[in-house]
Amino acid sequence: MKTLKLYLKKIVKANAKSHMSDFDLLAIHKLLQAGFSFKECLTLLKNQKNAEIFTAIDQRLQAGEMIDDLFVNYLEKKYADYFTALIRFEPFSISLGLMIEMVQDDDQQNKMYIKSLAYPLFILVATILGIYFFNLWVFPGMLEIMQSFAKIDDTVLYLHLIMQLIANVSLFMLIIVLSFILYFKQEKNQVKGYIFFHRFIRQGFWHDFVTNDFVRFFYHCQKNGLSTKQSMAILCNLPHKPLISYVATIIDGQLQNGEMMEKALNLAFLDQALNKFMIIAINTSRIEEMLVGYMEVNALKVKERCRKLGMGLQLFSYVMLGIMLVFVYQILLMPLGVISHL
Repeated sequence: MKTLKLYLKKIVKANAKSHMSDFDLLAIHKLLQAGFSFKECLTLLKNQKNAEIFTAIDQRLQAGEMIDDLFVNYLEKKYADYFTALIRFEPFSISLGLMIEMVQDDDQQNKMYIKSLAYPLFILVATILGIYFFNLWVFPGMLEIMQSFAKIDDTVLYLHLIMQLIANVSLFMLIIVLSFILYFKQEKNQVKGYIFFHRFIRQGFWHDFVTNDFVRFFYHCQKNGLSTKQSMAILCNLPHKPLISYVATIIDGQLQNGEMMEKALNLAFLDQALNKFMIIAINTSRIEEMLVGYMEVNALKVKERCRKLGMGLQLFSYVMLGIMLVFVYQILLMPLGVISHL
């Protein structure tokens, strides 16, 4: 066991040494904005933890390599995915800043989803599995014990069959849903899944989620002074965000065909409220303010949808547990009923 722990610690340390920390990335970005050169940033920020990485980068720079080409090798995957797409279109300093902002936004978004849905999903899975295995292993033994006291009422047997049916159907549905999630979580399948669900649900949680992602990325590009054309070029080339790339490609195609921005954004694949915000934004020349306003409204909407979904999952779990407890209570009271009739 100690050997395993030491091995895992070595792996963690090795990974930490091969990737730049969040603090170092943010600090480099701030210093670059203040007018320092990249080499000066390395000198000022070098410490015991990052010395190995900074020295390796400095040696490669002295050997004539470009920072645009080598920097991605020292980034965690969540940063590297963005940097690879951004550096093709923008200078290093802008790419670095946009990368940090987008990753921070992703982290905040994921925390919101986890906070809203993790507990309800855990309760649901635990309830379904608990009832399933309780029906499989415990109930038969309890029924045999109770039958030794008296004949079990048919109502109890029917209730047991109903609970078995509910548990089996719930477990089957849970497996189906998890299979869908695992399948469509793969980047190559996300667009197919989005189009598939769009056929049945024209405007729903999925559309809010995709629209929110598209708008926040587009906003960060606009905030950093990029033109609409540059922003779309970047969004069309985010391989780790296939849904955003898909939507951006459609919008970019319409813009290149001469459509106005507000009309190009009026897609069935996006939240219809976005079009209203963009009409106001373009007419008042307050695009950034309108985008911020839309993101705040959309974030509240997504959060409310998550809250309702979480409450629904918890309610379903509690109802199943309640039925289960009533059934167990009925069985446990059977010996007392037999004694009272003696």
